[in-house]
Amino acid sequence: MAGATTLGDLAGALGIRAQESAIVAELKAGSEDAYAWLIGEFHQPIYSLVYRIVNDPADAPIRRRKCS
Repeated sequence: MAGATTLGDLAGALGIRAQESAIVAELKAGSEDAYAWLIGEFHQPIYSLVYRIVNDPADAPIRRRKCS
């Protein structure tokens, strides 16, 4: 399909892949700031996913910690 934009093309155009690459490099280097950003960015989506799986808000933080 000519002229179609893929999600990868869109991510590249927005600079998302470059940002992800930089964050991964910082994480591999042991950056505590990058780790704090990662936790801050993904804490709620991960908690929500685990909550839907276990269906008990009291269990969700426990399950999340076991996966870390």
